[in-house]
Amino acid sequence: MPLEVFVRLVARALDSLPEEIVEKLSNVAVAVEDRPSPEVLAETGCTNPHDLFGLYRGIPRPWRSTFAPLSDFPDKIEIYYQPIIRAGLRPREIQELVRRVVIHEVGHHFGMSDQQMKALGY
Repeated sequence: MPLEVFVRLVARALDSLPEEIVEKLSNVAVAVEDRPSPEVLAETGCTNPHDLFGLYRGIPRPWRSTFAPLSDFPDKIEIYYQPIIRAGLRPREIQELVRRVVIHEVGHHFGMSDQQMKALGY
């Protein structure tokens, strides 16, 4: 799958979110990266770069206060192209995986844990 098609899948996943969620993502940059960097792998404790499909970097909304306001730099969601397309899935399955990963990382922005996201199927 070409990178341009993949980027459109990420955009489509974001466009599918309810408006009230999208409004709260105004300070979140979403980027498609080729693969997780060695630094990201070290941070997350992930030993196989093909196992990490996305990452949320920032301060989750519920943890913010007047003492920890929005920073000058936006939070960031990274979606990793190579691990997802190398997962051995058909195009329709890749589309669904991209959507699940985007929703999962958006969930982290709203303070949800990996366990909570897994319980919801993301």
